[in-house]
Amino acid sequence: MAACYHKNATLTDIAFRLKSQTQIHAMWHMICANGIEVHVEKVKSDGATVRAAIPGGVENAVICGVGIC
Repeated sequence: MAACYHKNATLTDIAFRLKSQTQIHAMWHMICANGIEVHVEKVKSDGATVRAAIPGGVENAVICGVGIC
């Protein structure tokens, strides 16, 4: 997942405000290393930003900014 992000990608949600591919990669490593699963739905993209709902949580989380895969 982390390799999909552009070097200047951003990720903002209820827990993170990340401003680089390196920071996003570190977040995914932490999540995967601890066995945490993330489920999203209602994924939408306008070409520059991807947003998704996290069931039981955030309705309109920004998954990533510029440089989505």
